[in-house]
Formats: sequence, structure tokens, C-alpha cells
Amino acid sequence: DKFAEELHKYSILVPNAAEDYLRQQAQTQDLDITAQLNNGIRFLDLRMMYEYSDAQPNWYSLHMLQSRKPMMTYLTEIRDWMVVHPSEIVVLWLSKHGSVCAKGESQYPNTPVDVKQAFWHQIEDLFGDMKVDTQQTLLNETSVYTMVEKNQRAVFYVTDYEEFTGNS
Repeated sequence: DKFAEELHKYSILVPNAAEDYLRQQAQTQDLDITAQLNNGIRFLDLRMMYEYSDAQPNWYSLHMLQSRKPMMTYLTEIRDWMVVHPSEIVVLWLSKHGSVCAKGESQYPNTPVDVKQAFWHQIEDLFGDMKVDTQQTLLNETSVYTMVEKNQRAVFYVTDYEEFTGNS
């Protein structure tokens, strides 16, 4: 956690060559999100963290380094792709390090519950009716056809579920 934050700060201060090297080491995909979706990927493992020390706190993607763009940029890219492809379902896994067990401070250190839930509300607003309502749709009993017909095509798995979503 601290290592990623320090590398992010360092990457801002060092010349472009050093930053480019660090970013290459942290890169997990050669394709951007839209290209991944265009090539058939339908499950996205999105690691993220809340940057609370910036002048403007925000959520960022994370893999050794924080992304340059806020997390909502990537989520908007996914939503926009789904609008253009109305018969596709995308599954999104939101976590800090992919752990299904970590909760609270273990999952998102120094991130108040109200900050987590405010971000979740942004996600809900962004995806709107496309977000599967798990209180009305049982994923293990609902066909893909029904999900597409209802336009409930964005399936979210969220770590620290209770605190992050407020049980939404």
C-alpha cells in the first residue's frame, strides 16, 4: 500500500524515462479496456485504491503504481462500450488486491466508510439500470437472455461488500 503510494509520488518527480520504466513494470495488459472488450474479454479484475493525500482525493486503478487517470475514467469507458454493445454482459471485480476476505482497513486502509459508499453511489449512477440488481436478479437462476432483455448487464463483485456498498 505505502509502496504503491511512494512509487506514485516518485514517478511524478523523476524524469519521464524513469516514470516510463516504472509504469512498464506495473503494466499488466497491452490493450486498453475498450480494446480488451472488443477482443472478447468480459471479466475485468479492477484493482483500486483511494488516494487521500492529493489536493483532490479520488479513487485510482492500482497495480504497483496508481493510474494517472481516476478510476471513474475506466468505469465510464466500460459503461460507454456497453451502451454501444447492448447484448453484452460484463463482470467487474472491484478490490484493492484481489482478496475476497479482506474487509475494512485491511481492504482499503485509511478510507472512511462514507468515502467508499460515495464512490459506490457514483458507480451505481454511472451504470444505472445496466447494473444487476442482485436483490431482484438471482445470478445463478437468471438466464443470459433475461439479463440482456432487462438490460441488467453489468455484474459487480465487490470486496468489503457491506462497508463499500452499504449492502446495496
